[in-house]
Amino acid sequence: MAEPNIQSWSSPKPFAYGLIAGGVALSIAAIVTFDDPAGSVLMVIAALLLFGFGGTAAAVRPRLRLVSTGGTPTVTIRTIFGAQTYAAADVARLRILDFRRMGRRIGHLEFEFEPQRGSSGEPTDDDTRIIVMGRWELGADIHEVADALEAAGFQVER
Repeated sequence: MAEPNIQSWSSPKPFAYGLIAGGVALSIAAIVTFDDPAGSVLMVIAALLLFGFGGTAAAVRPRLRLVSTGGTPTVTIRTIFGAQTYAAADVARLRILDFRRMGRRIGHLEFEFEPQRGSSGEPTDDDTRIIVMGRWELGADIHEVADALEAAGFQVER
């Protein structure tokens, strides 16, 4: 049996901890400026958002995990609701999307999965599942991740 080749990608930890530190700073600023109630409320809301984003980025690791053993490769995608593993046959489409945003081209990796099938071969759910990941979720260049997925045996549309 071949030794499995495991690669994983996730948000950089320093960025996640930076978001949490920003939440702490905004919380302190909200306390210091208590004489401005509207400003304090806005700062508390922003601090809660930063805590949420930072906590999610720190906790959901790795976001994408590729396991290839020379046979059928699998990808595991983690979200705040848990991890889901898919074989290459479950991936209906895998492509790189390019969007123009504020004068720059931003790349995203789009996974489209077939409906899950039960033991009888019948679909257990009615919809395909689409997951789009960007550089923030993966912590790496989208094209490098696509190259690794392609080398493992996934068909990537470019």
